[in-house]
Amino acid sequence: MSNMQLICEEDVTQRLLAELSIQRLDLVLADAPIAGSVKVKAFNHLLGECGVHFFAAPKLVKRIRGMFPRVWMVSPFLRRLRTL
Repeated sequence: MSNMQLICEEDVTQRLLAELSIQRLDLVLADAPIAGSVKVKAFNHLLGECGVHFFAAPKLVKRIRGMFPRVWMVSPFLRRLRTL
């Protein structure tokens, strides 16, 4: 079994899309679709229309069940590695 590392970066969408275009990023989550004027080969997917799964240890699941969306503020989901 291999280990997976998830690194989260926060920045303006334009810079993140530029990083995506040169394959320094694998995925960009944004609050709006890519504008037609942006020349990046990418696809828009509304998260509400695709499968998203979150996994946690049973003890954590019991503690956070029913807390959505507040759960994002009190659970160890993603950590910011650097500040802007």
